[in-house]
Amino acid sequence: MPMYRRGSRGQPVERIQARLKELGHSRGPVDGDFGPGTERAVKAFQRAQDLTADGKVGKKTWDRLFAESEPKPAPPPSLVAPSPPATEAVGPPAVTNPYTRLNERRLSRVHPILASRGRCLIELCALDEFAVLITQGLRTWEEQDQLYAKGRTVPPLGKRHIVTYAKGGYSFHNFGLAFDIVILDAIGKADWDPSNPGWTRAGKLGKSVGLEWGGEWRRFKDIPHFQYICGLTTADCRALYQSGGLPAVWENIS
Repeated sequence: MPMYRRGSRGQPVERIQARLKELGHSRGPVDGDFGPGTERAVKAFQRAQDLTADGKVGKKTWDRLFAESEPKPAPPPSLVAPSPPATEAVGPPAVTNPYTRLNERRLSRVHPILASRGRCLIELCALDEFAVLITQGLRTWEEQDQLYAKGRTVPPLGKRHIVTYAKGGYSFHNFGLAFDIVILDAIGKADWDPSNPGWTRAGKLGKSVGLEWGGEWRRFKDIPHFQYICGLTTADCRALYQSGGLPAVWENIS
């Protein structure tokens, strides 16, 4: 098959762009023009799939990109396994998360690798029979400054009302490299009680999929917070952001 790379144009490129957008790796236009934005999205997908991140779509990347998008033919009737009896146990009870769409919408705005690990965290929590809600993902610098003002210049004032120690540009949320959660109770209501054992369980599960958990920080424990930063500091992120926005930051995450 042909190799699609920067400069390629046409319907196959549109299909690549649409699939990358569907998978959360691209927010750019579906215009059939393989530009730098599409190349960055291809590299992000390749890194997530443990492929060589060269930004080119050859046979291996194409096959992996569309592996789950094509409908699979149904097996012959003789090969279809019978449904288990209604009384037969088929696995642990699923935990219904009433905020599935909201979780996905917020994860779709953070780095694709962080989003993928966030989805794994949500699934692992469900297997452990509790649900979580993603409360925050990507946060603008202005929104960060508004949070910083709480307890300082925005009433109620006082140390116990302080929400964050990070000003705008000094939080990994501002670069799409962090998200926050809250534990949900049995009826889907947010439970912010830090004594809820779900926080510790979620922290351990997040660490198991390669996330850093704010509940283990020494200076300011932030139990709702998870991040994936690949050794970057917020100073690194600010410098990269000034040179090329979020794409410049995200290129350094693998």
